[in-house]
Amino acid sequence: IGIWLFRLLDPPDYGYVYYQTCFSDENQTPLNSVIDLNTFRLLAGGGFGAYYQDKGHIYHSFDTTGGSNFSVQDGADLKTFKILNDCYAKDKNHVYEMRFGLIKDADAKTFKVLDNDAEGEGCYAKDKNDYYRGSYVLQQNDLNTTEVKRVIGLLNKQ
Repeated sequence: IGIWLFRLLDPPDYGYVYYQTCFSDENQTPLNSVIDLNTFRLLAGGGFGAYYQDKGHIYHSFDTTGGSNFSVQDGADLKTFKILNDCYAKDKNHVYEMRFGLIKDADAKTFKVLDNDAEGEGCYAKDKNDYYRGSYVLQQNDLNTTEVKRVIGLLNKQ
């Protein structure tokens, strides 16, 4: 088993396809020693960041300049894990961003995302404590920009 990483487009290696066959852990654990192939499926995402699931785990993947990072999303609750939009996922206890994974301090119970249809805005969300763009917690100076003020207005209307 392997997760498709990339295809080279320049000579002399044009057309070569590379696959990741091990987890990005310290032991380089082979994927096929953990993943259940009969139930393994893509939940959402692509090269920028993606989530997968099998009968026992949630997996997170994202591309880097040195290849892909593919890992078990430890602590994810399989029964309540759901994709919220192109940017975020959550379960009963945690919030996850598509690229960087777990957002440690986000409150899963109050976390809301900006609708995908919201005029082409980026990855914005909020919880009871903070506003987010991707995995980044917006700071006070961010909240004063015209774009962010407009997005906060949209988030607060939902």
